[in-house]
Amino acid sequence: MSKMQEELTAQIQELKQALDHIKTLQGILPVCSLRKKNDDRAYWNQVEEYISRHSNALFTQSICPGCIKTHYSEFVKDSDSDKG
Repeated sequence: MSKMQEELTAQIQELKQALDHIKTLQGILPVCSLRKKNDDRAYWNQVEEYISRHSNALFTQSICPGCIKTHYSEFVKDSDSDKG
């Protein structure tokens, strides 16, 4: 095998590994529980189902800081009001 063929084979292998990594979508994807419910539920189900079927990604349910402030303000210390 020539030097050029070896380099091409190595590059092809690198590209295959990169593609596998992209398809895997490794990690945990945070999803805001409140906003998800306020959006079109069918859309979110489709997104979660699609990603789950096509990757090893896991979904967690949490609430983003903006929704916590809006919906649970009694549990959040408002730093702007402390400056006052």
